[in-house]
Amino acid sequence: MRNFVRFFTLGLFLKSLWAVEPYVEERPAPWLTGPLLEPLGEVVPRGHYSINAYLFAGANTGRYDSNWHFFSNPTFYTINPQLFAVLGLTPWMDVQITPQLQYNISQGKSAAHFGDLLIGFDFQLIKKCRYSWVPSIKFSVVETLPTGKYEKLDFTRVDRGGFGTFATDLDLLFYQLWEINKRHFLTTFLSLAYTINTTVHVEGFNAYGGGDDTKGKVYPGNYFTGTFSFEYSFNQRWSFAMDSQYIYTRKTGFSGNVGVVTDDGFSKIAVPASHQISFASAIEYNFSPYFGIIAGVWFTAFGKNSLAFIEGAINIDYGY
Repeated sequence: MRNFVRFFTLGLFLKSLWAVEPYVEERPAPWLTGPLLEPLGEVVPRGHYSINAYLFAGANTGRYDSNWHFFSNPTFYTINPQLFAVLGLTPWMDVQITPQLQYNISQGKSAAHFGDLLIGFDFQLIKKCRYSWVPSIKFSVVETLPTGKYEKLDFTRVDRGGFGTFATDLDLLFYQLWEINKRHFLTTFLSLAYTINTTVHVEGFNAYGGGDDTKGKVYPGNYFTGTFSFEYSFNQRWSFAMDSQYIYTRKTGFSGNVGVVTDDGFSKIAVPASHQISFASAIEYNFSPYFGIIAGVWFTAFGKNSLAFIEGAINIDYGY
């Protein structure tokens, strides 16, 4: 009996040792705003919010032809303030809204208009644990409402505010936080998105081209967007961010009266499939875990049947 008690006591002791959770040193969490094109890697949970005030200012400098060669067009300048606001609804779902304005300048003319409005929902499919190699996976459904002016435009199209289509964007985002050491962190984002556009009725000069007496239906090509982004923190406050983006757009069709147009690349409505490759690099500074600012440059590097642009961008991020 005495031996049984000894073995039983030893067994309880060994079990207690086995049950003790391994000690994990508590590390300081990074202060990050997110890259310019992918600000949020995870759903904002209930009771929290994120507000991003963007300002994009740049120019469409020309186009790329079907042989990937650049040719210039009259420069089209745009100032585009956006408010990207996200509110947590549940631990695994949030709602987002993006109102925006556009101020355009070209060929000595200018105009300001309200842009298309974006509303959507994010769903957290997998939530990352801090020390796990498994990434967070988020699925988003975003609808673009055609609130911006898109037809019966001035020939310079400076009064354009949107594209007239109800666009549905389906986006799968993979997010990972890599802890290099106690002070340096690396975040990676991989976004795979597909956008479905509805038919647009147009008259006159419009967002897709056209000219005098144009009247008909535009069938905007659906498009795929692949974005890879990362952030590297030099210390708790300063970080570098980089976005690489590829967009493939299917051909855009048109039926109706094309009207009187010129062969300048902007007047064509029916256009073949296009490719566009762009990059955005930025520096960010974080005042606290909840407040930061990021600024950088977004520009096209290559393209086929697509626009060429360069934009400066700044984002003031506040969240809780």
